[in-house]
Amino acid sequence: MLVQKVSRTGRCIRILAIFTLTFSLFAAMPLNAKALDAQGSDMARVASGPKDGGYWIRGYKWAWPLEQVVSEYKNYTKRSHGSVVNGNGTYNSGGWTKSKNRFSRATANWTPWGTNKAYYDSTK
Repeated sequence: MLVQKVSRTGRCIRILAIFTLTFSLFAAMPLNAKALDAQGSDMARVASGPKDGGYWIRGYKWAWPLEQVVSEYKNYTKRSHGSVVNGNGTYNSGGWTKSKNRFSRATANWTPWGTNKAYYDSTK
């Protein structure tokens, strides 16, 4: 009986430590962080709009449990390709779309350090 009580107490302490650490990590993240788009200009959260004959959504968004760098690009007349790279240098490709007017979606975990960038490309 004593062993079960000690074991249960140990589990409770570990769970409490995990919640405390998780909360302190999220509390330490800056709330007004900004991402950079492919041209190097500041942007807050997600930006979208026409880009070189297509439509581009880029920036960063909340996706449980982390924020993600996002690039979604579609060209109206050509195949398209969206890709991202985060501050750790992790590259993710949305792949080339098989036809025009379809989104190529790429995401990577956002980092508070380094350069988080979204890219796009189109071809015939």
